[in-house]
Amino acid sequence: MVGRRRRTRAVIPQTPEELTAEWFTGALAPHSGGATVRDVTVEVIGTDVGFAGEVYRCHLDWPPAPAGETADASPPPASVVVKVPSQRPENRAAVEAVNAYEREIRVYRELGTSLGLPLPVHLYSDFTPNPAPWLEPLLKWLFDRLPVRTLMWLVGRALAHAGRSRRRYVLVLGDVTDARPPSQVDGGSLDDARLALTTLARFHAANWMRSDLLRAHPFINASNEVPRLRQATYQRNREAFLATFEASLTPAVVARLDHVQAHLPELLDRMADPPWTILWGDYRLDNLLFRPDRSVVVIDPQLIAWGRPGLDVTYFLSTALGPENCDAEPELVRHYHDALVAAGVTDHPLDDLLDDIAVAKELLGHGLVAYAGFLDTDTAALEVSFVDLVTHRALGWLAAALPDSTTTASALPADD
Repeated sequence: MVGRRRRTRAVIPQTPEELTAEWFTGALAPHSGGATVRDVTVEVIGTDVGFAGEVYRCHLDWPPAPAGETADASPPPASVVVKVPSQRPENRAAVEAVNAYEREIRVYRELGTSLGLPLPVHLYSDFTPNPAPWLEPLLKWLFDRLPVRTLMWLVGRALAHAGRSRRRYVLVLGDVTDARPPSQVDGGSLDDARLALTTLARFHAANWMRSDLLRAHPFINASNEVPRLRQATYQRNREAFLATFEASLTPAVVARLDHVQAHLPELLDRMADPPWTILWGDYRLDNLLFRPDRSVVVIDPQLIAWGRPGLDVTYFLSTALGPENCDAEPELVRHYHDALVAAGVTDHPLDDLLDDIAVAKELLGHGLVAYAGFLDTDTAALEVSFVDLVTHRALGWLAAALPDSTTTASALPADD
């Protein structure tokens, strides 16, 4: 009797020790002309902000080019960037639960340069197939229907299940060696902000109302999903959050966050109304690389979604710049809008964008409460956690946008 032949699968490395010369020789064969990697030196990068995954720069030693090789032949990459899942169980569980590792790989594989955004070159990727692809849509369905207490129990079970996942992921990208990585912790300059907003506007314009992308790539999430889950986690986290960030929380801010809590479903639906575009979802300084030619390379599409563009604009401004830059907001928003119009978008007036940004600031503040504690963000290099720094910054922008009186109307709907 002839035994069944097992299907062999390439190794999917998850640690620096598994990133061997032999593995790179196979993974990069299409980009090296079949050359053999002689040695690999692994350098850890992104140690202060790489909470969702581990990021390595791998320096590759290749043999000299054969004599007589044409001068225009592309040499194999001298260094590459490799991303694998986080080694922190809490972070791994949170990212795995929303399928973000697979989503990132699929963006590079299936969308790439079609997004109208400068991305690193995708050289190789692999992941273990999802053993339960039906689970994520089922959970989303349940999240919008279960009582709050049951919902929080289900969230705990979902995170526990995700934390036990044995799925493997690896993503190999071209190293953008001439780029300057800005520091999210230090904050950006106004010039960096203008460049970043120009790039963001062109991305939004290239994907304006692209229903074809949503049909072809259902992993692109809607920005208004699972509002009851956000309300439940906000309710759970509220008191601890108020105690932790008391210095950045004025009475007006607390009142607006509670107001958002009461009206969250309709506010999220508003931010998914037409005209919408594809959102990067995590468009912040640490995910941008500034090149000498003033182009901006964007990384980390794990949270790609669709919704109104003010969500991306607000997230960028409120986390990239300190509240001391609030006076520059009108000029920066107009700069973004001018770039959007120059790229061909004519159905989103500046006044509509400003209204959306007012709502998006309050939604961002609410989200900071709702998702507090899902990631372990403490690092030895920072006196306080990265997320705490960004939270104080975003709350400062929100406070600056609100009047002192908690009863003054804003862009949000009135209480019943």
